Amino acid sequence: MAQWDNNEHRSRCHQGCHTLSNFVKKRFAKEGYNEFFGPEPEATAKIEKLTSVCGGHFRDLLRLLREAVLRADSWPASDEVLEQAIVEVRGDFLPIAIDDAIWLSKIAKLRESVLPSVQADDVNRLTRFLDTHFVLYLKNGEEWYDIHPLIREEVESIVQRHTKSTGDKGEGWQ
Repeated sequence: MAQWDNNEHRSRCHQGCHTLSNFVKKRFAKEGYNEFFGPEPEATAKIEKLTSVCGGHFRDLLRLLREAVLRADSWPASDEVLEQAIVEVRGDFLPIAIDDAIWLSKIAKLRESVLPSVQADDVNRLTRFLDTHFVLYLKNGEEWYDIHPLIREEVESIVQRHTKSTGDKGEGWQ
């Protein structure tokens, strides 16, 4: 499910975000929701903090929620606890190889698979990206690709460091 539209700013797709928020509310039930997230509007902001980085995958959202519940010493959960949960789940995606980061960066910019060839190595690598949720296949009016929001900043950071240290702008496939 797409949480954002395929445009330059990744505008919020309200239907996808609403579905994920409702999922969280139903998962916790009314009493648990109010206890864990606190009063509105803080509760909505906390849910959006987690749903905005789950990539539209219920499994990733459940992992984020699990980590938040495990880390919360008291309820309602603090923003720091939610941030720790995000860092923990993001860690499951790391480390990212430079060559992978270059390809992922191109996918993020072009919103295409950017498959360099149909050779087995390239197809297997793209398949790995899709299987591990590094790359998301999205559909909201059209079919397109993007990278998981948990790794966007890390991918760009890797590419920038690589470009700065080598002068290579990542144009090739190495």
